[in-house]
Amino acid sequence: MYELVMGMLRAILPKYLKRFSRLLQHNWRHRSIFQAGGAGATAVRLSFSSQGLLDFPDKPIVMEVREYRQLDHLRTCVRERGSVEWLKNNMKRGDVLYDIGANVGAISFMAWAVAGGDCAVYAFEPGYANFSALCGNIYLNRAERGIIPFPVALGAENGILNFQYTNLSAGYALHALEDPGRLDPDTKEYVFCHPVLVFSLDNFIAEFGLKMPNHIKLDVDG
Repeated sequence: MYELVMGMLRAILPKYLKRFSRLLQHNWRHRSIFQAGGAGATAVRLSFSSQGLLDFPDKPIVMEVREYRQLDHLRTCVRERGSVEWLKNNMKRGDVLYDIGANVGAISFMAWAVAGGDCAVYAFEPGYANFSALCGNIYLNRAERGIIPFPVALGAENGILNFQYTNLSAGYALHALEDPGRLDPDTKEYVFCHPVLVFSLDNFIAEFGLKMPNHIKLDVDG
């Protein structure tokens, strides 16, 4: 029994410590975003809670980091400078953004922050792990009045199709909606799939009374 427990710890701890180390370094580097006393202590506390600061300098945005891949999304301002500049130059109070392929929500939260919380961001994310993290992040930032998540896929017509995963951890991308009419010999190896509801965007808007968008961010694979 002892050897079994120690074997499990040896397998788990290095991965956890690596994630925690990177998370702590990131939070400490961006602690000035809080612009208040005790910022360093807050950065450490967030790290022990598996939470990280998005590298968005204008407002503290906290995101859960329970998977190693989620660390990458904390650096969205560095990784997607063009998208961030587009938001800052175009998103206004009262605007509506459709975030199609929201993943864990980094772009949704920056749009929400740029608009001062006075906006409607409809975040579409069919992947179950990403959707769970997205909802958790909405809760952490008390953004439920501005960011509305939908666990559906958008396609050419309404129906049910398989959603195919390259990895089951939160934060991953390159998943794909099944295309029954396409035979692609180069299709990557998927590890899991399950059926999801698919709507055409026009039908979804008409059926459920969504506000019409001022802006659309589209980031999907497949």
